Amino acid sequence: MTTKDNGSKTVANGKFDATAELLDGDNDVRSASKQTMGLPVDTGWSWVVLLASIIIATIHCGILRSSGLFFIEFILEFQADVSEAALVGALQNAVFAICALPVLMFGLKVFSERQLAFVGFSFASSGYAISSLAPNFKFLIFFLGVMVGAGMSMGFSPVFISVGKHFDKRRGLANGLMLSGACLGSLLMPPLIRFFLDEFGLRGALLMTAGIYANILPFILLLRPESFYRRKGACFHDHQIKNNGNNLKKEIAISLGEEKQEKSDILGEFVTKSETDIMKSSKPINRKRNNTVSEGTDLKMATRRKFLSNSSLVMSTSLSDVVWGSYSLAIAEKDTKRGALQTLKKMCDLSILKRLEYLCFLVYYSLACVPGSIGFVFIPAYAKDMNLTNSEIVLMLGVMAGADFVGRVSSGYLTDLPSFRMTHILLVTQIVIAVTANSARFLSTYWHFYIFAVVYGMFSGVPFSMQASLVSRIVGLEFFPTGFAIMMMLHQGVLSGSAPVLGYLRDVTGTYHATFHYLGICSCVAVLFLFLEPLSRKRDERKAKPLHT
Repeated sequence: MTTKDNGSKTVANGKFDATAELLDGDNDVRSASKQTMGLPVDTGWSWVVLLASIIIATIHCGILRSSGLFFIEFILEFQADVSEAALVGALQNAVFAICALPVLMFGLKVFSERQLAFVGFSFASSGYAISSLAPNFKFLIFFLGVMVGAGMSMGFSPVFISVGKHFDKRRGLANGLMLSGACLGSLLMPPLIRFFLDEFGLRGALLMTAGIYANILPFILLLRPESFYRRKGACFHDHQIKNNGNNLKKEIAISLGEEKQEKSDILGEFVTKSETDIMKSSKPINRKRNNTVSEGTDLKMATRRKFLSNSSLVMSTSLSDVVWGSYSLAIAEKDTKRGALQTLKKMCDLSILKRLEYLCFLVYYSLACVPGSIGFVFIPAYAKDMNLTNSEIVLMLGVMAGADFVGRVSSGYLTDLPSFRMTHILLVTQIVIAVTANSARFLSTYWHFYIFAVVYGMFSGVPFSMQASLVSRIVGLEFFPTGFAIMMMLHQGVLSGSAPVLGYLRDVTGTYHATFHYLGICSCVAVLFLFLEPLSRKRDERKAKPLHT
């Protein structure tokens, strides 16, 4: 009797070992399915997203880089002052700054990058189309400034976030390639916009620009949201769980056939063959059959045990589903218990503003990008004042765009190399821009402007290619959307305030010399804050040490 019990225990233990092994395999499948539910990083569809982002940046930034051509036409068409014409870009940047923070901090919590980008660029395209009907300059300021500015904020910022999510090890190169689309757009769009202005006038060119902007929308559809991969991962998980359940059922059935036992319940109570034969035998155990209550009870219990065995077999095939389903329900219940106040607090987390390194970076970036953003607006106007023809101005912008492309791609590549520090690259570029912008007063001939365009174009766009890498390095991926939103808001705010000042300096002095001196001073101050970067980082590290010890 003891031998039989030990044998039963041995069989039971062996059976549970097989079941546990299968469930362990199911856990491995579950881990693999979790990986498939995440975004592809540095591989696969990531490169499709990057290609779509490059095309989006080509169209979007190419139109922005052509705003200098529109700037000249605004002055001629509406007889506006330079400071008044600069209000279009100033209001556009101000609206961009106002909308960037709620879009990146709150909008991306509710909507996907693809949804926001689609709505945003639809707004921008509509703004250009409506502006072609402008009866006066105030009408143009509102729709080209407010509507297009809001559309750009909702459209282009999520594209940055999407590229940042799809790349990790090659994020610097990806950002450089994406923003190189701005250089390609600067090379292609100015001749096209100039052709539209010559053939259709200002209003026709604005309408054609709206049509070009609308071509961005199909490429936005390639920015797959995270929910797409979650659904795909869930389907993969269900398929693997089903297959694993079938394998578990076969394993238990084979084990039952080999050992000639029946499983009584899910805890491993078994009925041996000898007991089963006694219950199934038509002959009584004794020669004289005695119908007793105990015998009837035993038969009833045997039937009940057999019934429980069959149901247990079915239950065991779905054990992994039950365990995983219970875990999912527990997580769901835990998530639903979070209050709205706690969620809102997490969305509004501004703790990154306590980091001195991030604050120094904000000031640096806001000033360093002024020459790269506004300089392209005033360079064509300056060349026009120096009696360059329209074809020469367009060719100069093309040369500047080519130099900008080389600068952005090379800086993005150098960023990924361990032997180069981003801050050192940025320091060199800002010193070059400071010297170049302050030397603009000496430009007088066609070749002077071409040399100026090559140097200015190669170095002024470098901060744009490193912005995402710097923000993610300083604040981390968890706070990347918030850090990027604050950076864009402050940057666009500085641009919106600088544009009217630059136009006012031109109206007061009669030349663009003071305008470019302003740009050079911005780069000089940015250099000072770059020198503070090592000190601020060490201060943050010392402050964080007591928290970890």
